[in-house]
Amino acid sequence: MSLADVKMLAKSGVSDEVILSQIRNSHTVYRLSAADILDLKDSGVSEKVIDFMINTPTMYRSTRPPPPPPSY
Repeated sequence: MSLADVKMLAKSGVSDEVILSQIRNSHTVYRLSAADILDLKDSGVSEKVIDFMINTPTMYRSTRPPPPPPSY
């Protein structure tokens, strides 16, 4: 789900919960710059949604365990 999609949903009056569900279901990881955050805020995206987006890198990390250490 792109930043443009999030902004479009917010501008259309879609609730935070629906936007958050879309983000969760898409498993999109956002790496927001300060300019991205300001743009989202100016586009009417709530701080709750922006905060969720900021935290997606830690939510969707690989769930696979690390490989075992080499045995010598």
